[in-house]
Amino acid sequence: MRIKAAIEKIPGGMMVVPLFIGALIHTVFPDTATFFGGFTGAMLTGTASILAVFFFCVGATIDVKQSGYIARKGFTLLFGKVVLRHY
Repeated sequence: MRIKAAIEKIPGGMMVVPLFIGALIHTVFPDTATFFGGFTGAMLTGTASILAVFFFCVGATIDVKQSGYIARKGFTLLFGKVVLRHY
């Protein structure tokens, strides 16, 4: 993994290097997202795909044994918001 080792030499490299590469691609080729279109274009321009990947990763880290507690807490918050909104 020489690429990862090189990226880790830069402070914050795991975040900064991909952002820099994306900015560079968008600067040099601004119509890349419309050229690819579909899912790849949405990943390059929209936030829906990024949010979906984020939610999937967060959901993958949840322990199945804790899902009852998480669901109970989520439904309690949802119920509270619905009740308070109507008053």
